[in-house]
Amino acid sequence: MARGATLPRVVSAKLRVSSLDLIACPDGTSRPRQPQFPEPVIHMSRLLPAVSSLAALAWSPALAQVSAVDLWAEWQATSAAIGQEMTAQVTQTADGLTLENFTTRSEVEGSTTLGQLERVTMTELADGTVSVEISDPYVTSITFPEEEGGAMMTIEILMSHEGLDISVAGTPEARSYTYLADVITISEGTISNDQGDPPPTIDMEIVARDLAATYLVSGADVSDQRFESTGTTGSVAARFDVQPPPDEDGRMKASFALGEMTSDASGSIVALATMQQSTTGLPEGFEITGTTSYDWSRFEFSFEDSSDAFNLFYANEGGDFGVALSNAELRYDIAAEGIVTRVAGSEIPVPVEASAASSELSLTVPLAASATPSDAAIRLSYRNLAVSEEVWALMDPSGSVPRNPLTVILDATAQLQLMVDLLGADAMEMETPPGELRALTVSELELSFGDTSLTGSSDMTFAPGQVVPQPVGQADLSLVGGNALLDQLQGAGVIGPEEAGMARGVAGMFSRPGAMPDTLETTIVFGPDGTITANGVPLQ
Repeated sequence: MARGATLPRVVSAKLRVSSLDLIACPDGTSRPRQPQFPEPVIHMSRLLPAVSSLAALAWSPALAQVSAVDLWAEWQATSAAIGQEMTAQVTQTADGLTLENFTTRSEVEGSTTLGQLERVTMTELADGTVSVEISDPYVTSITFPEEEGGAMMTIEILMSHEGLDISVAGTPEARSYTYLADVITISEGTISNDQGDPPPTIDMEIVARDLAATYLVSGADVSDQRFESTGTTGSVAARFDVQPPPDEDGRMKASFALGEMTSDASGSIVALATMQQSTTGLPEGFEITGTTSYDWSRFEFSFEDSSDAFNLFYANEGGDFGVALSNAELRYDIAAEGIVTRVAGSEIPVPVEASAASSELSLTVPLAASATPSDAAIRLSYRNLAVSEEVWALMDPSGSVPRNPLTVILDATAQLQLMVDLLGADAMEMETPPGELRALTVSELELSFGDTSLTGSSDMTFAPGQVVPQPVGQADLSLVGGNALLDQLQGAGVIGPEEAGMARGVAGMFSRPGAMPDTLETTIVFGPDGTITANGVPLQ
């Protein structure tokens, strides 16, 4: 158990790593860092300083000889390039180096991050590689102000390992780091502040098992080195239990677990490492791409105090996520199958349970100003989304509406003309939109509920310089089972006879019967002169 300062800042500091960080970092691939002992923050890859010297695009131990002295010099060069101080008491041995009191230190906006290892041992082997051993544990201390002008808070994170085997091969222009570990464990250390405020109690443990990863780094010049990494993890499990000081109310508990994972990543090293030091968006040359797939996941969260309670459960049967971020573009993809979610709380009328056969969210967003339009895209998909009977009973007590699952699909692409960089300071200060929509294409639209479905597509363009975008093009829509759904809603009392009749009348005015029974179709045309028609009937 660790004790420290006030609960809200402790929680935000201890948990500043997102679930995605915790998923990806244990195998060292989804949040890869520079090929050195990086500044120690709570990311898993930064808790493996010797491992985090990312590695080479190709290597052959038989052809390349790694020197411990050269390796230590490489670590120091990259550390200096990212504004981090790295020190150690270096002793030359018969077959390498021993680094005692190994320390990394960095400062960013009033916060100090300190990493400490008692010993790092570099051993030169006969096959031309270097074996790196690190002592146990690796201690990361982060000191920051709880609030502007307030007390300085310090938290410790401990990383311990079992069966950790690190090997380095290649040349300075092409270096390879590989490691295996039976178990990597992250736990809480001490938490304190310089004014002696009453501490909360925090219990944290993150355990990753059966790790195997390879880091490849290329480029002799530190400023333009690139990395590639691949890795697998047998499983990850974590738990958090946070209780406030004795004179405060409330308790938060969380846990998550993931099955076997595979990950890969690539990008620019120094730009990634210096990202947090940039005050005007991403550093020049920033680029990172990574994907992770996992067999299954489970997450639980609860909070309770004297007046409120809240519980959340989430599980799925596997999924994947990926991200690509550069100065020019952001791409984000996440998907899962066999989803189950349950939510309950003192302010929720009934427990809510939902499930889905699959879910998917993909985004592509341009970030940089350009003389020509840039591509953007979104795909949103929920298949066979169902809710529990308790929720249905609130909306339809009589049971008149069939308890059918819902499917929602939207697949669209667009062209955006950005006038300023979205991550730059100018974008935050603008009173007008930073860009203009030039084209929009909906290739797939589906909203299905039982025997009722709405499908459609569209293709439109937009002229430049418009305050309110005016489309030119058309949209095609088809509704199957609409009248049957109106009958069901009227029978359930959701709508009355007048509302149902009005809906049928409006649909009849602006649509035409389809080839199948209870089917309506319509084509909406947006003219260049601002006119809008539905099947030839003017709407505007």
